[in-house]
Amino acid sequence: MWEIKMVTPVLPHQNNVQQIGYKLLSMLNFKGKRGEEVARTLISACLWNDSVESKSRAYGVSPQTVRNYVEEQGVEVVEKLLEQVRNSSYGTLT
Repeated sequence: MWEIKMVTPVLPHQNNVQQIGYKLLSMLNFKGKRGEEVARTLISACLWNDSVESKSRAYGVSPQTVRNYVEEQGVEVVEKLLEQVRNSSYGTLT
């Protein structure tokens, strides 16, 4: 008799992602009233490979606010930081 097995991709453990998220949050220092929500949005979108628009709703900040903060801080700096974070996070999880 044949046994049917599902192959599921290996997802990072929730606790590991949460720990990495907290560590990364301390690295991103946006100034302003909504700075922490913006940083959480960017980190969450990066770690879960999701859009900033969908993650921004979860943190109660508009996508336009996230874009404004990124423009103020300099797009290149934030992109380099997030890419570095993504690479180091995946290295930690694997």
